[in-house]
Amino acid sequence: MHKRTPDYQQKMFSLVKSWETSEMKREDFCKAHDLTVHTLSYWRGKYLKAQRSLIDDHPESGDFIAIKPEPQDNMEIHYPNGVFIKVPCQAAAVQLKRLIDLY
Repeated sequence: MHKRTPDYQQKMFSLVKSWETSEMKREDFCKAHDLTVHTLSYWRGKYLKAQRSLIDDHPESGDFIAIKPEPQDNMEIHYPNGVFIKVPCQAAAVQLKRLIDLY
């Protein structure tokens, strides 16, 4: 079987899954399946990357999806009369309270 075929990849992924579910040490598993430790490690990395890619590309409904909020330099205080004030995010709580209590 040529090493660049999808069949070979499937075979290696199957071996990785077998090792992960077995209770064998990596070295013993490799000896039993005529593999080098490096080869198993290489294909385990490819397998894990493929699994992460599947999860990232197809999140199940209800799954948690992490988002990265954009950093904010300022926050805004909107008063009922339509006036708003931009305040640096580093403003002290005492200053914010004074601004909020203005209205």
